[in-house]
Amino acid sequence: TVTLCLMKVKGIGPKTIADFWAKLDAASAQLPNTVEELHEVLTKTLKKVPSIAQLSIHWNEALEVIGLCQKESITILGRTNALPAQVCRIKNPPLLLFVEGSTAPLFQKGIAVIGTREATDYGKKAGRKMAATLAESGWCIFSGLAEGCDTVGHQGALDVGGKTVAILAHGFGKIYPASNKGLAVEIVEKGGCLVSEYPPGTPATRGSFVQRDRLQSGLSQAIIVLETDVKGGTMHTVGFAEEQGRGIGTLSHPKQYL
Repeated sequence: TVTLCLMKVKGIGPKTIADFWAKLDAASAQLPNTVEELHEVLTKTLKKVPSIAQLSIHWNEALEVIGLCQKESITILGRTNALPAQVCRIKNPPLLLFVEGSTAPLFQKGIAVIGTREATDYGKKAGRKMAATLAESGWCIFSGLAEGCDTVGHQGALDVGGKTVAILAHGFGKIYPASNKGLAVEIVEKGGCLVSEYPPGTPATRGSFVQRDRLQSGLSQAIIVLETDVKGGTMHTVGFAEEQGRGIGTLSHPKQYL
């Protein structure tokens, strides 16, 4: 509730919230359970503190989000319901993860299979087979549910009864692209999950797609790039993987496809 409340306060960003929790932990302070308790703690940790009236509005909004998630069977992973250790160690880790489906795949070894939306026929075929082979070996396949390379990554895992996780760049309430609604349902039905760091109803932005990319590598031990342009969005994930110390692999194309 506290994190959700602070996420809705104008002028308070993820870093400020993370610093707030760090100071609270360092002081071994008790978790605020009311708006009044939260306001009291904030006055000791922040320079600019919203009023109790402002906090009350956002506190109630947070409770509404929690109620909606309970109604829609969406699990919220955070401080009291621990996030995967793998993603907690990256720069700018998520404050919360909203999960539809089983949370178990988030905690198993994983590889992100990613690439362009405009994949070649060879890239799609080989990528699907590669994802299937990895899934058969016990790897969870992470990707972003986009058309093209992401789609075949998810499908390859499902082909062999493996687990796959789709990381969204928006909150629950819709699936983007709409053409992958059926795939999203299948992922959940077959023991995988959909993941977002945004509360339900949050629209996608250009920046949120980049932030989604850091989670693709952050939740994984390594990434495999099937196909991409040198300026494609996939290169954001490659950059994050380098920063996070993740393994990076690529699909090797026969000469006739180059």
